[in-house]
Amino acid sequence: MARLIAVVLITVVIVVFAMANMHHIELSLVVGKPAQVRLIFLLGSAYLAGMVTSVLWGMARKLQRSRELRSLQLKSSDRLEELEE
Repeated sequence: MARLIAVVLITVVIVVFAMANMHHIELSLVVGKPAQVRLIFLLGSAYLAGMVTSVLWGMARKLQRSRELRSLQLKSSDRLEELEE
Protein backbone atom coordinates (compact mmCIF):
# COMPACT_ATOMS: atom_id res chain seq x y z
CA MET A 1 0.00 0.00 0.00
CA ALA A 2 2.86 2.38 0.85
CA ARG A 3 4.48 1.60 -2.49
CA LEU A 4 1.28 2.47 -4.34
CA ILE A 5 1.03 5.79 -2.52
CA ALA A 6 4.66 6.57 -3.35
CA VAL A 7 4.11 5.75 -7.04
CA VAL A 8 1.00 7.93 -7.17
CA LEU A 9 2.80 10.84 -5.48
CA ILE A 10 5.80 10.58 -7.82
CA THR A 11 3.45 10.43 -10.81
CA VAL A 12 1.60 13.54 -9.63
CA VAL A 13 4.90 15.41 -9.17
CA ILE A 14 6.06 14.41 -12.67
CA VAL A 15 2.75 15.47 -14.24
CA VAL A 16 2.81 18.84 -12.45
CA PHE A 17 6.44 19.35 -13.54
CA ALA A 18 5.53 18.49 -17.13
CA MET A 19 2.53 20.82 -17.15
CA ALA A 20 4.69 23.66 -15.81
CA ASN A 21 7.24 23.15 -18.60
CA MET A 22 5.02 22.76 -21.67
CA HIS A 23 5.93 26.11 -23.25
CA HIS A 24 7.96 26.28 -26.46
CA ILE A 25 11.58 27.32 -26.52
CA GLU A 26 13.94 28.04 -29.39
CA LEU A 27 16.68 25.43 -29.74
CA SER A 28 19.65 26.67 -31.75
CA LEU A 29 21.58 23.84 -33.33
CA VAL A 30 25.10 24.03 -34.73
CA VAL A 31 23.81 24.05 -38.30
CA GLY A 32 20.46 25.01 -39.75
CA LYS A 33 17.66 27.19 -38.46
CA PRO A 34 16.65 27.23 -34.79
CA ALA A 35 13.89 24.77 -33.93
CA GLN A 36 10.86 25.36 -31.72
CA VAL A 37 10.51 22.54 -29.18
CA ARG A 38 8.63 22.12 -25.94
CA LEU A 39 10.86 22.47 -22.90
CA ILE A 40 9.57 19.24 -21.35
CA PHE A 41 10.63 17.27 -24.46
CA LEU A 42 14.08 18.80 -24.31
CA LEU A 43 14.39 17.97 -20.60
CA GLY A 44 13.12 14.44 -21.17
CA SER A 45 15.53 13.89 -24.04
CA ALA A 46 18.47 15.08 -21.95
CA TYR A 47 17.38 12.80 -19.10
CA LEU A 48 17.07 9.78 -21.40
CA ALA A 49 20.44 10.50 -23.02
CA GLY A 50 22.01 10.61 -19.57
CA MET A 51 20.34 7.37 -18.55
CA VAL A 52 21.49 5.56 -21.71
CA THR A 53 25.03 6.84 -21.21
CA SER A 54 24.99 5.73 -17.58
CA VAL A 55 23.70 2.25 -18.43
CA LEU A 56 26.25 1.77 -21.21
CA TRP A 57 29.07 2.98 -18.96
CA GLY A 58 27.97 0.60 -16.21
CA MET A 59 27.79 -2.32 -18.62
CA ALA A 60 31.29 -1.56 -19.91
CA ARG A 61 32.67 -1.43 -16.36
CA LYS A 62 30.93 -4.70 -15.46
CA LEU A 63 32.40 -6.39 -18.55
CA GLN A 64 35.86 -5.07 -17.69
CA ARG A 65 35.59 -6.35 -14.12
CA SER A 66 34.42 -9.78 -15.25
CA ARG A 67 37.40 -10.00 -17.62
CA GLU A 68 39.77 -8.99 -14.82
CA LEU A 69 38.20 -11.56 -12.49
CA ARG A 70 38.49 -14.29 -15.12
CA SER A 71 42.16 -13.37 -15.65
CA LEU A 72 42.84 -13.50 -11.91
CA GLN A 73 41.09 -16.87 -11.63
CA LEU A 74 43.23 -18.29 -14.42
CA LYS A 75 46.39 -16.98 -12.77
CA SER A 76 45.42 -18.44 -9.41
CA SER A 77 44.59 -21.83 -10.94
CA ASP A 78 47.96 -21.82 -12.72
CA ARG A 79 49.69 -21.09 -9.40
CA LEU A 80 47.82 -23.93 -7.70
CA GLU A 81 48.92 -26.34 -10.42
CA GLU A 82 52.53 -25.19 -9.97
CA LEU A 83 52.36 -25.69 -6.20
CA GLU A 84 50.84 -29.16 -6.55
CA GLU A 85 53.67 -30.31 -8.81
